[in-house]
Amino acid sequence: MFRESREIFSFRTTALLAIATALPGVVAVAVFPRSGARDAFGILFHLTMFFVVSRLPGPAWAKAAGFGWLILDIACGAMMLNGVPHDIAWPVRLGGHLLYGMWIIAVSLLCTDRSVSVLGVIIGLWLSLYTFFGAGHPESLIGPPGVLTLVWIALLAGKYRPEQETASAVSP
Repeated sequence: MFRESREIFSFRTTALLAIATALPGVVAVAVFPRSGARDAFGILFHLTMFFVVSRLPGPAWAKAAGFGWLILDIACGAMMLNGVPHDIAWPVRLGGHLLYGMWIIAVSLLCTDRSVSVLGVIIGLWLSLYTFFGAGHPESLIGPPGVLTLVWIALLAGKYRPEQETASAVSP
């Protein structure tokens, strides 16, 4: 009745959907930095990223880190929308960003495209280092890796073809 291997959307469609859901959040951060809109759009973006994380090849521990990032960031967005103080939600979000860093670095190092690999490692290191050393620095320092993540996803949408990987794995 159900086929586990059947895809609802192509990887490219999934990646473009993630970008499309992120763009309103980027605008909301720039135009209305204190509104709940950024958290609402952030939750939507992170929900679409479940499809991206699940579809990219990587070790099980890296996928677990990617899913952990999504769960923590969605929970923090919901906390902020519901009035939980920033001082409580923000460190939890940073912990999620550390998991994101682990995931994106692992996935990027496995990628054969140099631009995807280099950009992913830069994003992962930036967010991971901010988690450890960001106290006392402006939160705006995590804006650039957020925007670069959209560029990274766009590169994947344009270059990554899961069917090519499957075909090469089956071919002798």
